[in-house]
Amino acid sequence: MKVIVCCLSLLCCSLFSHASSVKSVSYQKLKNGISVVFIDTGTVDSVLIMMSVSAGSADEIESHGVANLLCEMISNRLKQQVNFNKLQYGVEVGSYTGYDQTVYYLYGKPENLNKYIKYFSDAICNFSCDEKMLQESKKAVYQKIKDDEKINKFDVQKSALSSLYWHAGYGYPITGESNDAELAHISSLNEFHKNNYKNNKITFFIVGRINQENTSELLQKTFSKNAGIAKINRLKEPEHHGSSVQIEKASEQIDTVMLNFYWKITPYSMNKTEALADEILVEYIENVLQKQLVNDLKIISAISSSHVSWNREHGHCYFSVTAPANADLDFIKTSVVASMKCLVSDGIENSEKVSQIKKKIINSANIYNMDAIDATDWISKRISAGYEWDFLMNFAKIGDKCDINLINKEAKKIFCKDPDVISIIKPKE
Repeated sequence: MKVIVCCLSLLCCSLFSHASSVKSVSYQKLKNGISVVFIDTGTVDSVLIMMSVSAGSADEIESHGVANLLCEMISNRLKQQVNFNKLQYGVEVGSYTGYDQTVYYLYGKPENLNKYIKYFSDAICNFSCDEKMLQESKKAVYQKIKDDEKINKFDVQKSALSSLYWHAGYGYPITGESNDAELAHISSLNEFHKNNYKNNKITFFIVGRINQENTSELLQKTFSKNAGIAKINRLKEPEHHGSSVQIEKASEQIDTVMLNFYWKITPYSMNKTEALADEILVEYIENVLQKQLVNDLKIISAISSSHVSWNREHGHCYFSVTAPANADLDFIKTSVVASMKCLVSDGIENSEKVSQIKKKIINSANIYNMDAIDATDWISKRISAGYEWDFLMNFAKIGDKCDINLINKEAKKIFCKDPDVISIIKPKE
C-alpha cells in the first residue's frame, strides 16, 4: 500500500525539483467550505495544483472499490479538459486513492492557473457517471486488480488486514477485488460522490508563486454550488480478538519464509499525543530492540532480514522477519513475542535515546525542512486523517507531553497482549 500513498512524491519530484524549497506557507478556509494551502516556493515558471478529498476506500460502506473507480473517472475528465483545450504541452495530470484520501494533481504553467481550477471545478461539481465512462474506467482498473491478485504476498497481506480490521474499509484492498470492479454500478459511484465530494472534505494545495487573493476568489466562485457538509463514514474499530489469528500460505513464487506480526496501534485520527508517543516507541523498537533481536535470531536461525513499520493511516504496526525455508518458525514466533513482552516488563530506561528520537521526529515534521512536494504530501495525509491546521503548524508543542512514562504506558497497552495477527508465507513443497 505504500506505493499508493507515495505516488505524489514519485510522480512530481522530477517535474517540480527546481521548486524544492518552501519559502512560506499559509492557510485559508473559504466561505464555501473549501480549505486552501498556499506553498510559496519562489518559482514563477511552474505551478502544482493538488486537490485532496478526505475520502477514500475506508469510507466505503457497502460497495468496494468505488473510491478508486471514481478517482479513475474524475482523473480522466481532467485529462480530457486539458487535451480538449490544447493545454497538454508541459502539463502532467495524475491521481491516486488511499484509505483516508483521494488525491488529484495537475502540474502546469502559472499563466493557465485559472483554467486549471475551472477544470477541477467542472470535474467535481458537474460530475455525472454514464455507462460508457463506467465501462472505460472498469477496464482501466480491472487488469491492475487481476495482476495484484496473482501475487501471493498481496493475498496474505489482504487476509491479515481483513482479520486485523474484520469489517469493511481498512480491512479491504483499496482497489477492491476483480469481482467488485465487474459488479460496480452507476448508482453506487454517484452515491459515493454525493456523500463524500463536498467542500468541507476538499483541500486545495497551490504550490508555486501565484496571486493568492485572486486564486482564493476563483475557488470561492467556481466551487460555490458544491457547498454542503459531508460526514465521515468510517466505521469505529472493534476491540482486540483476544488471541492471535494465524494466517499461513504456501507459494511457488518465493524460496524463503516471510513472517509478519501485527499489533493494533493508535491511529492518527484518535488521541494525537498517544499517536506521537507510539511513533517514538516504534522508532525506538526499530533502532534499539530490533537490532538486538535480529542479531540473536541470525546466530540461531540464520535470519536474513527484519523490518518494523508503523502504518499511520489505519493504526497498526508490524514486525517482519525473512528466514530460510527450513527455519524453526515456532522459535522465531516465540522469540519475537517474548522480546515485546520484555519491553513491557522492563520498560524503556534510555531517556537520552528517547529524547534523540523525539527530536528527530519533530524536526522531520518541520515543513520548512522539506521538499515542497514532501511538505504537500505530509500536510494532506494528516488533514485527511483528522488533524487540524493549527495543530500541524504547532506540531512540536505536543512533543513536550510525550515523556518516557507515556511511551512506556503505550508499550504496555500495545504489547502486553500477543500479536493480533501473525501471517506466514512460505515456499510450496
